[in-house]
Order: sequence, then structure tokens, then C-alpha cells
Amino acid sequence: MCLTIIALHAHPKYQLVIAANRDEFHNRPALAAHYWEDAPHILGGRDLQAGGTWLGVNQDGGFANLTNYRDFRLPQKPDAPSRGKIVQDLLHPDTDHSEFLSRMPHEADKFAGFNILFGTPENAWYYSNISNQSSRLQAGVTGLSNHLLNTPWPKLVTSRQAVCNWTKTGGARLGDLFAVMADQNRHPDELLPDTGIGMEFERKASAIFILDPVYGTRATTVIGIDLEGKVTYLERTFDPDGRIRSENEFGFQIRRNNES
Repeated sequence: MCLTIIALHAHPKYQLVIAANRDEFHNRPALAAHYWEDAPHILGGRDLQAGGTWLGVNQDGGFANLTNYRDFRLPQKPDAPSRGKIVQDLLHPDTDHSEFLSRMPHEADKFAGFNILFGTPENAWYYSNISNQSSRLQAGVTGLSNHLLNTPWPKLVTSRQAVCNWTKTGGARLGDLFAVMADQNRHPDELLPDTGIGMEFERKASAIFILDPVYGTRATTVIGIDLEGKVTYLERTFDPDGRIRSENEFGFQIRRNNES
């Protein structure tokens, strides 16, 4: 039950800004953001249960971010392969994004439902294996939760507007977006979707930041790629009670094509 807001060519300083919450069971083991030892081109957190990731960037300025599609009224696929591996594959510098978009519709059924945002600031894409359609992201502020792109769930509408307001002011402090993603306010019942998890948990999940001792917001990540090609990667991880467990910051210059 994750949430991602992307501002693409919508800020005077940044080509791309990503503000994302990862929601997951607290007992599922994971590592905070780091450069992977076995794949040093990847910077991101890592799921230790399946080995993939939910969000990452690479040294060429590529990014990939996956959210699950939530509708428990649909047939579930408990033995499906890990969706986190899709993110890992898309972050490999040799991956052909066009080939991925051509291939994935033929492989969509083997995975549980997912959405993925990926690409570079110059060529960013969205794909869902539920709609089995892809679209190129346009300049502006886009939101994705656990339905299709820009589905107007209240938490998405609220966070997208807050990021929109931030881009319009030209704020240069990426860290200000942590406050947007930390909002624990729940939304009225009449505005909530029915995704088969029961109203009690729909209420909890209606908050931008989900606070729950079993399943909740585990990490907030804010990424910015500025007009000079510098990547800033900020992350906070959280304990089940919502207290900050770790704060991590990385920065690097996008590698040019002729650099090794």
C-alpha cells in the first residue's frame, strides 16, 4: 500500500523529484538505502525476503519504483515471482526499456498486480500489468498509489496537491517533502475505495503515512535530479511506532555515456 508522487520537469531547479512512501509488514526484513555490493550501479533499499527492491536509482540517472495493485476481490497469486526483481532488472544499465515495454504484456499474467514508474527524466514511463498498458509520463506532477496512475484516492489527491504547491514555490529544500509524506490524517469513509481489506483497514490505509504495529509505512524516500545532473537521495526509515529508525543521504553526479 505504497504512495509515490513524481514531479517531472515541474520545478525550476529539478528535472525530476520523487517523494515516496513504502508501506509493508514490519516483520518483513529489509535493508535501508545503500549501494548494492552485488550490483553497485543500484542505490536503493533492499527486500531481504525476495532480494529485489521497491525503489532505486542508478548511476546513469535511471529510476524505477513499483507499487502493488490492491484489490483483494481479484484472484490472488501467492506463488507468483517477486515483483521487486522487475525494479532491479530495470535499473541495470544495459536494460532496453523499449524491449521491456514490448515484452511485459506477454508476461503480465504471471505476476501479482503491480504498477511501475521507470526511466530517466528525459524518457519516463508508467506500466501496469492490470490494465496491461503503458504510457509515457508528461511534464507535471503525477501520483501513484495502489491502483492505476492518478486514480483519485484521497491520500493521492492530497499529497499530489502538496507536492504541486511545493514545486510552484520553487522550494529548493527536498527535505521539506518529508512533511508531506508524514501526514497521518485519515480521510472520511465516504471517500475511501473498497479494495477488499475491510473498512477498518481502509481507514488506516487512507492516511499518507500509515501508522500500525503490524503493517505500516516503513520508509520515506525523496529523490531529486537537478538540471546539472546531480542526484540527491534522501531516506528515512521508521519503527512500527512511527519513530525514525535511520536517516540516510546520498549524492552523486549522473555518469555520462562515455564514462566507465
